[in-house]
Amino acid sequence: MGTAKLQDLRTYLECQEKIDASVERAIALIDCGSPAQDAFDDLRKTISELKGIPAAGRKNAVEKIRNAKINKDRVDAESASRTAMAAEIEALLSHRKNISNRT
Repeated sequence: MGTAKLQDLRTYLECQEKIDASVERAIALIDCGSPAQDAFDDLRKTISELKGIPAAGRKNAVEKIRNAKINKDRVDAESASRTAMAAEIEALLSHRKNISNRT
């Protein structure tokens, strides 16, 4: 393998590390409740600072962020559902207790 190819590979790996770090920051932002747009803006900024990023690398990074957002939304929905069910059960138990106290 020639020196130029090794340099290209080294550059690619360095770019990929920066993109991976940006994706990790984006996922952390999403997990903390920040809008997904903030996560995508950070990724866009990182990619714009780098040269020669293959389209597949950009697409992969965007998909990771989208999946993180989907997972966060799913977890939030499940949590809200569990909270609603717990409140409903508590209300039913309270109602039952009130009926028992009347008799």
